[in-house]
Amino acid sequence: MNIEQASKLDYTQAIIVNGDTKAPTEFKVCPERLTQLKSLVREDSIPPWGEGVDGAAVLGMSYLFEFIPQKFPVVDILVWVRNQLDPSLTLSAVETGLIQLARLYV
Repeated sequence: MNIEQASKLDYTQAIIVNGDTKAPTEFKVCPERLTQLKSLVREDSIPPWGEGVDGAAVLGMSYLFEFIPQKFPVVDILVWVRNQLDPSLTLSAVETGLIQLARLYV
């Protein structure tokens, strides 16, 4: 996807609370890509290896949001995404879905 195509995406406002500072932060999320992510998430997915959030999942987040503040806790974003899709999902399933989303756009 080039810059011109990315600029044509529609974004809506989302408020995500920073777990460290308890401050609500405004994000702009692409509802079309959130719907696309929902089709990629499977509860029976194998969780990524290692501790923390996988770098490819963070890349997937960058395709959902117009901008992600540099020092914002990624886990808080992951929880917000999960709650938008289905609060009963595991974070690992959402993380794996985000990795799949990133693969679609890389």
